[in-house]
Amino acid sequence: MSDLKGSHIVLISNQAYSLSNFRGELIADLVAAGVRVSALAPDHDEQSRTRLSALGAHPLDYRLDRTGRSMVADIKSCWALYRILRDIRPDMTLSYFMKPVIYGSIAAKLAGVPRIFALVAGLGFVFADTGQKRGFKHGLLRWMALELYALAFACCQKVFFQNEDDIADMVAASTLSPAKAVRLNGTGVNLETLKPAPLPKGPVTFLLMARLLRQKGIAEYAAAARIVKEKGHDCRFILLGGSIPIPTG
Repeated sequence: MSDLKGSHIVLISNQAYSLSNFRGELIADLVAAGVRVSALAPDHDEQSRTRLSALGAHPLDYRLDRTGRSMVADIKSCWALYRILRDIRPDMTLSYFMKPVIYGSIAAKLAGVPRIFALVAGLGFVFADTGQKRGFKHGLLRWMALELYALAFACCQKVFFQNEDDIADMVAASTLSPAKAVRLNGTGVNLETLKPAPLPKGPVTFLLMARLLRQKGIAEYAAAARIVKEKGHDCRFILLGGSIPIPTG
C-alpha cells in the first residue's frame, strides 16, 4: 500500500456498524500506510463514531433509505453523496452494499473522483430467491436494478465480487464488462481475534450463523439436520441469526 501514502480514500456503506465490523482491518491497514480514510454511512451513532475514530478513520453522515423503493429519495441520496464527495475531493472511493455501490459510484463519477471501485458481496434483495412467485412489479424492479448497476459499473475502474455466480449473472445481462470483474476470496476474519478454541464436551454441535433468509441456505441446513437425526446420530444443530424485512411483489 506504499503507493497510496498521502492519498484520501472514502468508504461508502449503508450501515455504520459494517464499517468497523467488516472493513475494520482494511481501515487500520490503510491508516497505517499513511492514507486518510473517510467512512460514510447514513446511521452513525456515538458508538460507530468512536470505533471508527479509534481505527483512525473520519466518520461522515449522508442520507439514505437502505431498503426503500422511492426513486426520488434515491436521487436525493445520490445528490447528497455527490455534494459530499465534491467538497472533500477524495482520490478514491470504495462502495459496498447495493445502494452505495450504485449511487456512490455514480456520485463519485459526477464529483470527478479519479479512481472509483465497488465491492459486490451480493446483488441485493431484488435478485434473491425467496421461493415465492414474483409478479410484474418485481420484474420491473429487477430490470431497473440491472440498468442502475450497469450505469454504476461503467463509472468504476474495477468491481470486486465474492461470488462467481454474481459475476456470471452480471456479464450475462450485459451489465458488466468481464475485464472489470475481480474475484475475491471473501471478507475473511482475523484469526488473531477469533482464535480456534478446544472442542467442548458433549454431543457434536453444528452452528449456522446467518440471517434468516432462504438464500443463506437455511432450508438446506434444516434438511441436513433432519438426515443426520434420522440416522440416529447424537448431534445438535443451532441456528443463530436475525431476520430483516425483504420487500416482496
